[in-house]
Amino acid sequence: MVDKNTKNCNLIKRIKDIILTIMALCIAEIIADHFLNGAFVWTVIIMFVVLLLFIPLDIWCNKKIEDHYNKHEL
Repeated sequence: MVDKNTKNCNLIKRIKDIILTIMALCIAEIIADHFLNGAFVWTVIIMFVVLLLFIPLDIWCNKKIEDHYNKHEL
């Protein structure tokens, strides 16, 4: 059985991932509209690059979230 802290930790991680994905999509859409005539292919490529740039932030956030829930587990 999974305890409540693990469920909450996983939920927060999923919400964070959704927020980062939406941020990447918004940034890609703005860049594609202003500089690349709004082509969908460019939006997808830029979104992929932005998501790659967000990987260190994602790892750092996951570590902080896990530390927070591990600290409260004791």
